[in-house]
Amino acid sequence: MKSGKKDDSKEKGQAPKEAKNAELDPRFAATVKKMLDTPPKPYKKEGQNIKDSD
Repeated sequence: MKSGKKDDSKEKGQAPKEAKNAELDPRFAATVKKMLDTPPKPYKKEGQNIKDSD
């Protein structure tokens, strides 16, 4: 049982590490580049302000 708990804590310890390495992940970089290259799409019609929908 001890080794099982140790593995759980090991996975928890890796989660933040993966988050830090996400910036180095080519898939992450490609996603960000795609997001930056794509102009934002309005949720409502262009005539309406998005602030009004809040």
